[in-house]
Amino acid sequence: MSGSPLSSESASASAPDVNAPRVGAGALSGFAALAAGVVATVITTPVVLHALGQARFGLWVALVAAVSFAGLLDFGFSQAVARFSGEHRARHDPKAVEAFIVATGAAYIIAFVLVLLATAAIGTVFPVIVHVPSADRGVVLIGAMLVGLATALGLWMAFFGAILHAHQRLPQANTIRAAYWVCFTALTVIAALGGWGIVGLAGAMAASAAVSCVAFVLLVRRTLPELRIRRPQRTYVRQALRYSLFMFMVSAGAAVIFETDTLVIAGFLGAAAVTSYAIALRLTRGLTGFLHKVPDVLFPFYAGMQAARDRRRLRENFLLSARLELAGAAAVMLGLAFAWRPLIAAWVGPSSVVGSSVFALALTLLLFESLVHPAAVLAAATGGERRMAMVNTSEAVLNLGLSIVFVIRFGVVGVIAATVIAQALTNLWFLPSWAMRSLQISVRQYVAATLARVVAPASAGGLAGLVVAQFFRSDMGRIMAATAAAGLFVAVYLRIGAGVEERGWMRGLLAAILAAPRQLRRAA
Repeated sequence: MSGSPLSSESASASAPDVNAPRVGAGALSGFAALAAGVVATVITTPVVLHALGQARFGLWVALVAAVSFAGLLDFGFSQAVARFSGEHRARHDPKAVEAFIVATGAAYIIAFVLVLLATAAIGTVFPVIVHVPSADRGVVLIGAMLVGLATALGLWMAFFGAILHAHQRLPQANTIRAAYWVCFTALTVIAALGGWGIVGLAGAMAASAAVSCVAFVLLVRRTLPELRIRRPQRTYVRQALRYSLFMFMVSAGAAVIFETDTLVIAGFLGAAAVTSYAIALRLTRGLTGFLHKVPDVLFPFYAGMQAARDRRRLRENFLLSARLELAGAAAVMLGLAFAWRPLIAAWVGPSSVVGSSVFALALTLLLFESLVHPAAVLAAATGGERRMAMVNTSEAVLNLGLSIVFVIRFGVVGVIAATVIAQALTNLWFLPSWAMRSLQISVRQYVAATLARVVAPASAGGLAGLVVAQFFRSDMGRIMAATAAAGLFVAVYLRIGAGVEERGWMRGLLAAILAAPRQLRRAA
């Protein structure tokens, strides 16, 4: 191992460490796949909004959110594949890895059928929950079924992606993910400009997922040529079920927290009220995905470190990933705090810009997520799934209840305020404190390694942005203020906040960027 916990090489070239997370084409391709998703959103959102109009766009967003609940029927098996494949690989037991993949694959066959059945039910009930104009009622069920097919295929994509993640084939897997977004963008634009409506957009989702799923199958077969379909062994099915039950609860809670907002708004305020809210959340949630990338990459490696009882590396990697995510969140918040209004107006038009109170709460939620997520990944990989599931369920129930109460009194801002309050009262304090107890990290050590390193750079960046904004009060001035704030933050952070780990990580990332074309050609 090198000095950095996120090592670019293992300690031994002859006996590579399967628990050593590598900064290279894997991490770089992960960011590239996320960037492809963000670009797809940037391109398709205004095109679809213009093609459907505000009311039907809100209806489309609410329909996709409703059908997405069917994705919960994977019952958390994709996380189980990543975790236990990582553990069995750490123990150098390839037969157990293969047996576990076969067992969970059988569960996914059942999940695929259940998703389609659940989608039919959702498509039938949806017009009862959300007001659907009579002209659109005939397309809701067909559109829901196509989105459901895309969701069911997406479960298989997640399953195959988890296998490849555990076997350190992230560059290839992320290449397929990026290709999915390219295909999705092209087909969505064609459907929107062709006037194919909701059914056409749903068909674009399903077709893109089908093509990507085939590519994943071929890649898994190439990575694991010895893998054979056989009768699943009960031992591994039970192991997966015990873990997946709690991960299902976590996923269900997350779906309630982040997907029911649009349904509550559509149900109480009408589908048109969803549009500006959904666009703002697409911006903040899309950027949050970038922040989550480093902790997500560590998931199977955490499981392997836990199996090897390597507490030192667990602590090092957790603190580093928590600091990187928090630093990234600070840079994003500084930029958006100054530039959000002109950015959204330029993206989808001034009429779809959400209110400042709603966006301020969306940024607060982004900050909370940056504190919670690194600990959530650690908990899911190292045995904290039971308690995390219970707290996540509590957050979901509280969030939904408050959303319904607040939307009646405060409108859209009440819905996102409910989400912020619910997280502040539950996971915001529980998960970081669980991680500290589990790894025997004191509060002082945690603060010194994360928050303390970000405060001064964030203050400097915020002050720079305010000064620029005072001199230039136009939309371009806001963009300049955002650039100054985020840029000064990064410069000061790298100077006084970043440790040896980040600097080593940045050197590794730079080397990966320079070597990426050669590595991707080799992977292809």
